[in-house]
Amino acid sequence: MKKLLAILAFAGVMGMCADAPVADHALVETLVKKFAPSWITVHIAGQSDERGFPVLPPSDYLCPGCGGRHGTNAKYENGMTSDIPGLVCELPGAGVVVLAQDIHIRPPYARSIQIQVEGKNVDLVPDSYYLEQNAVAYKPADGSPLPLPAVTFQNATGIDLYGVYSVTEPQGHCNAGIKPISFQNPQISMDTNEHYVKGAPGCLLVDKDGNALTVQMSTHLAPERTRISSIRNWQRIPATQYEQRLQNLTTNVATAFFPVHASLATDPRHDDSNEERARRRSMFQKRTKSDNDTEFDAIGMLLPDGRLLVFRNLHPNDTARLVKLEVSLPDGKKVDAHFAGAFRRWGMFLATTDTPLPGKSLPFFSGKHAAFAGTTLFNIGFLNAGNVLDVENYPETIFETERGHSNQIIAHARSLSQCEEGDIEVNWDGSLVLVRVSTKIGTTLVNISAEHLTKILKENDLDPENIPRPEDERIFTADFGTEVQLLTRELARANGVSLQTHNGTRGLLVTDVRANTSAAEIGLKPGDVLMYFRMPENGIAIDPRAFQTESRYRGPFPWAQLSRLPERYFDELPLPWGDFETPFKDFLTERGIGSELEVAFLSNGKLQRKTFKIRRATAYYKAAPRFVVRDFGITVANITPDLRDYFRMKDDAPGVVISRVLAGGRASTAGIKPFELILSVDGKEVHNVAEFEQQITGKTGFDLVVRRLNENRVVKITK
Repeated sequence: MKKLLAILAFAGVMGMCADAPVADHALVETLVKKFAPSWITVHIAGQSDERGFPVLPPSDYLCPGCGGRHGTNAKYENGMTSDIPGLVCELPGAGVVVLAQDIHIRPPYARSIQIQVEGKNVDLVPDSYYLEQNAVAYKPADGSPLPLPAVTFQNATGIDLYGVYSVTEPQGHCNAGIKPISFQNPQISMDTNEHYVKGAPGCLLVDKDGNALTVQMSTHLAPERTRISSIRNWQRIPATQYEQRLQNLTTNVATAFFPVHASLATDPRHDDSNEERARRRSMFQKRTKSDNDTEFDAIGMLLPDGRLLVFRNLHPNDTARLVKLEVSLPDGKKVDAHFAGAFRRWGMFLATTDTPLPGKSLPFFSGKHAAFAGTTLFNIGFLNAGNVLDVENYPETIFETERGHSNQIIAHARSLSQCEEGDIEVNWDGSLVLVRVSTKIGTTLVNISAEHLTKILKENDLDPENIPRPEDERIFTADFGTEVQLLTRELARANGVSLQTHNGTRGLLVTDVRANTSAAEIGLKPGDVLMYFRMPENGIAIDPRAFQTESRYRGPFPWAQLSRLPERYFDELPLPWGDFETPFKDFLTERGIGSELEVAFLSNGKLQRKTFKIRRATAYYKAAPRFVVRDFGITVANITPDLRDYFRMKDDAPGVVISRVLAGGRASTAGIKPFELILSVDGKEVHNVAEFEQQITGKTGFDLVVRRLNENRVVKITK
């Protein structure tokens, strides 16, 4: 690739002080011509890991031309490339090398590292690393000398320095330029109280006489001249030693992490249709998974007090079915663990073991994250692969801080932001700096500092309702106590709230308020309009319309066509009375029974705000006791208040509801359909599943009085 030399001079740019030295054209030309031939483009081609999986994106490199960062947010895999400037120079202990910013694409994730000299590709390999400067030195893979002039370093004279740089343009041209730098007016970091001078990264620092002093790899230069007296002060780590240190770091950190396996009881709502299961999935869960899952894998981190912090967002209905926890040890053995509480606001829970776990907990970093700017942190990713801990270590450069969750000022770890819950960021001594966790509300994955995690653990804000439960209490939901519908322009006009609801585009119209509920307690009534809910701890407002989902089934339940419905479609039927479990109730359940929430609503045209406590719903169809008659292929459930409302049944009216009919079973053959009512067995009324079980036990056949809406018939079933 032919190098096009462009001579560019800048004074007082990139945020530098007005007192920066001004270079005349002759000096610019002299310095550029002397050092530009030593700059060359390093071409790095990445590849997937040995299993074919893409790896985390490389770190950006700081561009000396524009002062910005260049790179990709995409995960690195086969075919992806990066071009960065490299300087051919002679370094103590390393000899003549190509020095470049370290973007952390190293073997085995680099398919090739090359420079092009006189039309020929020269393969390079890492020779040494300079951690404080975020730099890497390459040498030809075949051991041959570099056929380019090498810069040698010596003490600079004078107080003013110039940064000589090279930039590779997308078209392949290589431009060189100069940026003057002055140390006379340093700035002060309010985070670290350190003095610094804003400079251009990736520059060779020289004086006006052409003496090369060092290479600047970050945007900040310390004004104390002793710290930048010469590149000879850089601490060199040979590549083999660096890789060994990375391996040791990975191994040491991994001793604090364990694969966790959980076993769950079968969800008693196994008779739900696929449509109902899809509607029941929480809009706040990041991963869509079947409610019939009977196991899950997770990662646990050993805490200083010996407990295990398990990174898993447990819905209360999942925790209720939790029957066993196992922790896998490095030697392949398994030990039982005990659930010790799920955090109310975070997707984590605690577990304990009867005997201490092997390994050592990580120290928690508690300093200011601004100190990491321009340095390297290490993204440690974990995978529970069949109860075996798989660990990957991806170094990344930290360029800046960001405002994180709860207004934390944290290191901006771009790679970690693309990782799963439980992945972490550590520094060289293995201290925990950041951890990736999920929040309960929204199930958003966020990075939090080790210091903030310490605060969470100290507060110990566990949800007393999110616990394992006995079999008869495993399915429940929270309930606010209202029935609502979307507000429209016409409804808003009819209720006199067009102005407050932007012509019916905001809010939900309350159509019913159930007695003895939170809604009734705060005075809500039909005709009121729900405007928003607000979480008091952080002020986040939630639009109630976001919870409104629409079923693919429209119109009334097809009772008239039920007799003609092929039995293979039984499990696809929607619930005639609608699903009591809604996304909003799921949100309340995840927030926690007993938690407080503020609601704003319009009543008689005036906005009111009330705080209420989330309550557990009374009996409803999904949580009703069930009895499975396997010999006859039928499941029945108690008739709950929501069903009595739908069928307009008196409180003392007999019956159980048919919640499932097995295709091909004896009940289906006899003509029984889902959601019909069984009123009696052999002439004796049944009021619940216990009475139904008592009436059929030991019998080889029986007569049932079955009701579909208002019509009764007798159905004979025999073995």
